[in-house]
Amino acid sequence: VPAARFTQPGWTLYEAFDDQFVQFHNGFTGGNQTFNFSTLRPVNIDTLQLITPAQAPFGQRLPGNLVLLRNGGLSGTQYFQIDTASWKMNGYVDATGFPIANLGTRTLVQFPIATNQAFGSTYRNDIVFYVGQDLMTGFIVDSIHRRTHFAETSQVVGWGNLTTPLGTYPVLVQALSSRSTDTADFKRADNGQWLPAFETHQQHQVTYLFWSDAYAWPLAELTDPDSTGLIEFAQWITGGTATSVKPHEPLALHVWPNPASDWLYIQELEDHTTYTLYDLAGKAVASGQLLPHERNAISLLEQTAGPYLLVLEAGNRRHFAKLTIQK
Repeated sequence: VPAARFTQPGWTLYEAFDDQFVQFHNGFTGGNQTFNFSTLRPVNIDTLQLITPAQAPFGQRLPGNLVLLRNGGLSGTQYFQIDTASWKMNGYVDATGFPIANLGTRTLVQFPIATNQAFGSTYRNDIVFYVGQDLMTGFIVDSIHRRTHFAETSQVVGWGNLTTPLGTYPVLVQALSSRSTDTADFKRADNGQWLPAFETHQQHQVTYLFWSDAYAWPLAELTDPDSTGLIEFAQWITGGTATSVKPHEPLALHVWPNPASDWLYIQELEDHTTYTLYDLAGKAVASGQLLPHERNAISLLEQTAGPYLLVLEAGNRRHFAKLTIQK
């Protein structure tokens, strides 16, 4: 599978997700196989767009010559370096708009993808972010210092014909085995004391990616989240096309007060606008419609104190506001 299809912006793909199908053993190694995933059910749909950094939302600028934008509920934006030799991820903006830049780069694919290809890569994340709330810890967490060490090995382990609800294609199967250690230090708000390694999490995961030259993305991704030999999650391409992706134009608005307590006010709008309020975990906690030519108010009475992200959308225009709620 060559690099040429991946290096130009402008394609849009639709990807389905299924986490409710019956678990099955992987058995994806070896040649001349027939892989049949035609019974997968689209529980959720995500839209993938390959764009330039200047077209990325959130107003963030991370290193990368291309950006993969996921539009399925603001699930995140990935920044890539793609050339004829490899495809690497240089950084990530999470669902709240917080940029998480890798210290180093993560190699996802080496081109051309070929039988018996193998490589390994490691990378680290080291970030500090403000919290300002009780995370069921018994005290107010001022900040979290999160450190992640991630090591991957990749090998093309199988090949044959893959059938999904989209059709049947010749594929190569990449087994991406990852081991991660995630350590979080918590800072108490009451005395300023750092609690080292307050949370530690380790994971060993294997993802099988089915590559074809038909699309600029794996036709299917099957995940064994605990490396037990059982697949529990599936994603697959349901369609797509090369398209012209419009930049995300800024939506100029005035939102006040910030910090807020019970109500948030928005200046008069020219168009019908939708709003979504996300908490620190990226969960949508409130949403609704805003009327044009009126001063709109959003109730915060049911929200707890802490940091939030407010997203306002009117057509292709977006406005992102980081909001603090105080009670």
